[in-house]
Amino acid sequence: NVRDNIRVTKAGPGTQIFSGPNNFTESLTVSGGTLLINNENDSGTGEENIVAVEAGATLGGTGTSLSTNVAFAAGAVISPGTTNAAGTLAFGGDVVLGEGVTYRANYTSNTSPAATVAGALSLPASLTIALTPLEANAELPRVISLFTSPSITGTENVSGWQITGEGGDRYTITVSAGAITAALPPRGTVIMFQ
Repeated sequence: NVRDNIRVTKAGPGTQIFSGPNNFTESLTVSGGTLLINNENDSGTGEENIVAVEAGATLGGTGTSLSTNVAFAAGAVISPGTTNAAGTLAFGGDVVLGEGVTYRANYTSNTSPAATVAGALSLPASLTIALTPLEANAELPRVISLFTSPSITGTENVSGWQITGEGGDRYTITVSAGAITAALPPRGTVIMFQ
């Protein structure tokens, strides 16, 4: 539990887990490795502050960030869930995704990742969704609810987004009112290749 007016930086390789509420009000920077936010109440990343995730660094987990703004720089990674489980990462403020951000989509046969954004979500023109099965022979999720947000800004054209991993080329990414999803075609759909 981190309190008071201090700045927090996660630097270097390795994984740090914030499992409790943190009440600091200065900035949080993830400059290297992975920071997992796994708190069960309040905020895992401080309150009314700014969170910056730098290129090559990862912010993930299954908890809640009540920070005013979370900005993922170009080349940063967002990873809802933990290293061995899919899950939902909740943001209480705005989220800005830089160009070339990677969305690590860990999944099992029964679960897939999600990120919920209570504020505005700013989309980049390019983003990579990395499908990662967490169990042998895991079935691909039919629908992945990548993001939900009441206000989606930035690009409306996600043709520069790509999905990597086995089966990634079968998904269609859709931006609709309040949600961004990746979905497989309905069962029984015939796909023609030219």
